[in-house]
Amino acid sequence: MRILWTTNEPPLLHAPLVFLNPLAAWLRDQGVDIEIHRTASLRSPWAIYRAAREIGRKSRRFDIVHSQYGSACAVATVYGDHGPSMITVRGSDWNTYSASCHWLWAHTRLARALTRHAIPRASAVLAVSRRMMAELGRFAPGVPLHCVPTPIDLGKFRPADPHEIAGRSALGLPADPGRPWVLFNSLDLGNPVKRFGLAKESIKLARSEFGIHCELVLASGIPHDQMPALTRCCDVILSTSEAEGWPNCIKEALASGVPFVATDTSDLREIARVDPRCSVVDCQPRAIASAIARAISMRGTFDRHDLRRHVASMQLPSIGGRIMEIYQSVIGKGLGCAISR
Repeated sequence: MRILWTTNEPPLLHAPLVFLNPLAAWLRDQGVDIEIHRTASLRSPWAIYRAAREIGRKSRRFDIVHSQYGSACAVATVYGDHGPSMITVRGSDWNTYSASCHWLWAHTRLARALTRHAIPRASAVLAVSRRMMAELGRFAPGVPLHCVPTPIDLGKFRPADPHEIAGRSALGLPADPGRPWVLFNSLDLGNPVKRFGLAKESIKLARSEFGIHCELVLASGIPHDQMPALTRCCDVILSTSEAEGWPNCIKEALASGVPFVATDTSDLREIARVDPRCSVVDCQPRAIASAIARAISMRGTFDRHDLRRHVASMQLPSIGGRIMEIYQSVIGKGLGCAISR
């Protein structure tokens, strides 16, 4: 089968495509012909129209056109003159930002409106979390929906050996083995959705009120190939986001045997309900600080490998195989419709 992936993400090392390129490579190894088409900027109706024309011309050589994001990229994809089309909704193209005094209030609502406009025209829609799939189902009950998280590499992200924890200094960060590390991961610390200020305030309270002399480790602008070593040397990962699709950094942390403390986003509450090492809390500094203290107090009392069970189904072969099944189903339905006509 031949599949055209569309995206308007730039081909940068730190772009979200760093998570998609391994999936494309895996699918190619299975015999699926994946081609990635990057559109130009889609910041105007005319740009979306031109992109749709370009995708339409190019897509005639493919069985499915699959937009890797909602928003403008999805609109350009589903309006191209071609056969079956699919959309993966990832979070920033569906979730909205609450602070009306910020430009993101309008930007996220426009992105969501474009996603909603594109979804009814798609042959299938993939959501990266069950929570998001439920929301999409309420909006478009007639569209085939599938929960397909972005995959992670469980070979690269694994629990640390004792000598790796002892060798923290090799990462260029404080190496005191008695000082817990709290990981905070964001491509842009200034992104208000991530609420870095809330994270800093929570760490301050963990130190002052709970006596936890922890180190806040910032993973921002770090090449992704360096993240496995950094992640597995941490004691807990902190997420204070207002909204998420399914945060890859938390998947990677769980695969590395690192528990999370997070605000209520994505499917994290489902994990926290069944695993006392992980916590979903209110977006209040003291509640977050208390959860950090609790997570750190539990370090050394459990087998880190056990946390991997929460993301075992998200490894690359599992997700890749699921996507191939969906592609085959969509192609089969498309052939059935063509025969019936």
